[in-house]
Amino acid sequence: VYSKSPAYSLPERSPDGIVIGIKRRFHARPGEKAEQKSVYNTKQGLCFAADWQSKLGPVLCIEGFSDTAALHSMGLSAIGRPSAGAGAAQLAELFAGVDRQIIIVGDRDENGAGERGAKAIAKRLSDELNRTVYWAFPPESANDSRAWLKKVDPQAHTRNEGDLDALGVRYLNGLDATAVHSDRPTVERFEPHSG
Repeated sequence: VYSKSPAYSLPERSPDGIVIGIKRRFHARPGEKAEQKSVYNTKQGLCFAADWQSKLGPVLCIEGFSDTAALHSMGLSAIGRPSAGAGAAQLAELFAGVDRQIIIVGDRDENGAGERGAKAIAKRLSDELNRTVYWAFPPESANDSRAWLKKVDPQAHTRNEGDLDALGVRYLNGLDATAVHSDRPTVERFEPHSG
């Protein structure tokens, strides 16, 4: 893929880890938001490191690659969604059989898209997985997880692996997660009376 503008290329994956899409994030001018585009003829997918299951604590599902990278650098288990309201079906497939707390983290967008998306995805996962799923905003009134890390450690990008793990604990402790319960009825097993 050729472009005259410098950009980062980021893999998007299916729940089984296969790269199904490439997203390009173009460099932004100061004060502007970086433009993102998917490479032609690729699909949107999830963003995660191969070792996401080995990280301690809950699985945090956030918006996008940069938030995923920020949480991963703090030693947290992070799965990135393509956008505020996207990725629910892929997350349900990824989490089938995974017995860990799941927290959908929504950005604090002015238009409310992050909150609406986080609540909707938490509800869908709760119903599809028939278990409690949580949703939250990033701690300390941050707009997103990357902004939180940048605020608490402006030099985070210069740190070595493991240096930011204490901030990961602080991040988790700062989440005010709301439980979302499944509406699916619980089926009790019928045991015929013998005797």
